[in-house]
Amino acid sequence: MNDVATGENTAVCLNPDTFVYSFPKLDWQAWYRQKIRHISVSKYYRKKNKFLLGSLATSQMLVWMLFLGLIGFLIYDVLVFWLIGLFLLRLISQWIIFSKASQNLNQIIKTKSIPVFDFMFTIYYLIMGFWSFVFRKKKIKWR
Repeated sequence: MNDVATGENTAVCLNPDTFVYSFPKLDWQAWYRQKIRHISVSKYYRKKNKFLLGSLATSQMLVWMLFLGLIGFLIYDVLVFWLIGLFLLRLISQWIIFSKASQNLNQIIKTKSIPVFDFMFTIYYLIMGFWSFVFRKKKIKWR
């Protein structure tokens, strides 16, 4: 898909008859192997897509690190209100986007879980990013 997909020959289809469902991995080892396999093919992505995905991950990690790291130091500073405001603006934006996506995909996303999963995804980026660099020369087995 990476080599042939363009804006002219691909489209988004939100018809439920076209949805493809996959079953989640049932144990941590299988999940981890799957994620490492996914990361192993990222070298074949277009440069623009690598940049966009990297920017998304980096910005997400920075938001959480700044929020959690600076919030303790800025308790009495007016900057803390700006930091909290920006964090809440990002969170509200996510709620709006995910709610709309949830409606379009006929799925239910519990809005209370968004901040929790967003933080967990940040931890995922840190761990899997580290492991992908440590083991990047290792041959990945595909089934």
